[in-house]
Amino acid sequence: MENQVCQRLVASLSQRVEEGANAEHLANAIFAICQEISVVLDPILGQKGVAALYQRSLDRTLVGFPWMAAASESIQTPLGIGALKLVIAQQSNSNAAAGGKAFLLSFCAVLSSLIGPPLTEQLLQSICNSDLNHSTGPSDQAVRYDK
Repeated sequence: MENQVCQRLVASLSQRVEEGANAEHLANAIFAICQEISVVLDPILGQKGVAALYQRSLDRTLVGFPWMAAASESIQTPLGIGALKLVIAQQSNSNAAAGGKAFLLSFCAVLSSLIGPPLTEQLLQSICNSDLNHSTGPSDQAVRYDK
């Protein structure tokens, strides 16, 4: 059973893109969420720790979305989540949406199993409850989410 923070993380994706958004916009929004997660978790787990969580999440997601395997080799690097962004952007709109949501749910479940639901909720709360108007255009990505 998925916990509330996982559902809210996926809901934050829906808030960032319009219904029926194309695969590129979905990929940008997923990338932005992953970058925000990294900002929160890097000081605690380090870049390698966060990359390991992304890798485990991707491995779990591959069962239902084998097309994500193309991102698997790169995800362990600090910029590896960008490979996932590219793979998602190349899918049909429905595959991109379903795969992206599955990846975020898997990430949340992996994190929650590691540190527990209360701490997961606390750490991801700012991402899930963000009131900001998130734009996923290329110029905003470079300004807002680069480290």
